[in-house]
Amino acid sequence: IQMLTKEFHFHEDYFNRLLKSQTGMTYTEYLQMLRLEKAEQLLTDTDNTIEQIAEEVGYRNKGYFYRIFVERRGCTPAQYRRKRQEKILLQKTCALVTASRSSP
Repeated sequence: IQMLTKEFHFHEDYFNRLLKSQTGMTYTEYLQMLRLEKAEQLLTDTDNTIEQIAEEVGYRNKGYFYRIFVERRGCTPAQYRRKRQEKILLQKTCALVTASRSSP
């Protein structure tokens, strides 16, 4: 936040109020949202370990990352990855079945 306030020449309090009025979230909440969205994308699209993903999105404490992820998403990062992989596999299977039915 300090880097942003320097870049835009805002006081930190003003920046926080502006962000809250535009997003309905505090800076911390907004940052967590962005980090978790990126973590979800990495869990889905990479084979990186959960520890690597936590580090990449800015969490230095793996336990804290797990706690925030579970609070916000209702499952652990590993469970999220498994559910996404199952969903993708089901979509691919359905597409193959549909394609094979439409072939003569």
